[in-house]
Amino acid sequence: MSLRQFMNHFRQVVHPWKTIEVDSDALLNVFKEADEEYKRIYG
Repeated sequence: MSLRQFMNHFRQVVHPWKTIEVDSDALLNVFKEADEEYKRIYG
């Protein structure tokens, strides 16, 4: 396997994990906002 092939395969493996990172960060922000709203309403 050439270095170019290896890098292409490696990128295919890494790309979904970058998507997961972005999506999980967005989800954490949703929970943070919900927690802040709950504290604001219910003390």
